[in-house]
Amino acid sequence: MTQQMLNSPRTRPLPADEQLRLADEYRRTKERRIEKTLVESNLRLVAKLAHQLDRTRGRCLDDLIQEGCLGLVEGIRRFDPTRGVHLSTYAAFWIRAFIMKYQMNNIRLVRAVRTRADRVAFFRGTVGLSEVSLDTPLAPDRGPLSDLMADPTPRADHRLETADLACKTRRSAAMVQRGLSAMPFT
Repeated sequence: MTQQMLNSPRTRPLPADEQLRLADEYRRTKERRIEKTLVESNLRLVAKLAHQLDRTRGRCLDDLIQEGCLGLVEGIRRFDPTRGVHLSTYAAFWIRAFIMKYQMNNIRLVRAVRTRADRVAFFRGTVGLSEVSLDTPLAPDRGPLSDLMADPTPRADHRLETADLACKTRRSAAMVQRGLSAMPFT
């Protein structure tokens, strides 16, 4: 879907002077059609920045692109064409900010309150001082902490066996209800 969207003729980048003209007109009129044109013409920038900031190697690239689009819209709405900066340069800041905030908020199942130092460490790619990885060994002669944790999910072969038995039981119960004799399990 993303590739199809990026290959659309509407997503071709506009020249910088055309973007400035449209941004100036948007600032005066707040017309949605102009905003949509500016968003569509900068979608490739969003995809590029999302790909650069993707830490999951493509697993949630579409989510990052969506967040980047929200950042792009925010950048377009706050852009001041009289400052002499290109729209794409200004919007790139907002795109990165929205993507990085999304990553920080969704990196864990439980969201902890973060200090400024934790946020800086996160974006540098280091783990905060108060956090311990499950892969860290407890002691030099012992295994990682994850080895001590019990796996609450049943094994796959056990789940398959249970599902198969339930299916066969339902099938033979349905046959008994219809008056047919239950066939032995095969």
